[in-house]
Amino acid sequence: MPKPTILFVHGAWNAPEQYAKLTGPLREAGYEVLAPRLLSLGDQAAGKTWKDDAAMLREVVRPLFAEGREVVVVAHSYGGVPATHAIEGLEATEGRPGGFTAVVYMTAFCLPKGVDLYQATGRNYLKCMQHSEPYSGVSAT
Repeated sequence: MPKPTILFVHGAWNAPEQYAKLTGPLREAGYEVLAPRLLSLGDQAAGKTWKDDAAMLREVVRPLFAEGREVVVVAHSYGGVPATHAIEGLEATEGRPGGFTAVVYMTAFCLPKGVDLYQATGRNYLKCMQHSEPYSGVSAT
């Protein structure tokens, strides 16, 4: 049985490159690892939301599912929000090859359907959500 692809969904103050200590050994162990940069974060984020992130994650995995492949999601922090919504309707089911087979929430937000982080906090930004300088991401090398 082939190994599933692992989809890492980074947090709000992180970038995919910061997960190298996790993704590197997984790749060495023979897993395909995907770690796309979320659209709502960093310099390219103007007007983007968790909904754009969820849609992008779905587009990343659609070709894999078309091949009948399975995907495990590892969501960190804010990444739990778009990951949870990206999974909906694409879960692996008996009789249909491929799909999301598991979700790992790594200190992640897991919110009710249709609720974003701002709504979940009573429309008040948590202290951890406040920062004085805009996030610019980490450049890929």
